[in-house]
Amino acid sequence: STLSSSSAASDVYKRQGLLTLQATVYNTDYADRSMRYRFRWLDAQGFDIGGEEAWKPLLIHGKQSTRIQTVAPMPQATDFTLQIHANENNAYPVESNSF
Repeated sequence: STLSSSSAASDVYKRQGLLTLQATVYNTDYADRSMRYRFRWLDAQGFDIGGEEAWKPLLIHGKQSTRIQTVAPMPQATDFTLQIHANENNAYPVESNSF
């Protein structure tokens, strides 16, 4: 399977000083998709902060979607990248938003 068969959309806001994110990941294929994801948090200068997050498993059934919710690890986070690790063993940045 290829990454082009999934996509993501997100809502980003601040809650109690922390960047809060809810992303919806879509599987546009008819087949189930098994993948892993993680967030990379960035400060206002674009540098990684908060350490490297572990990959989390995700299964999306064919023609379905799922929501991923997370909160930034510290108030200095102003941006993020959602990375999806497909079965091909490559990490792809899917979407980046600035708050």
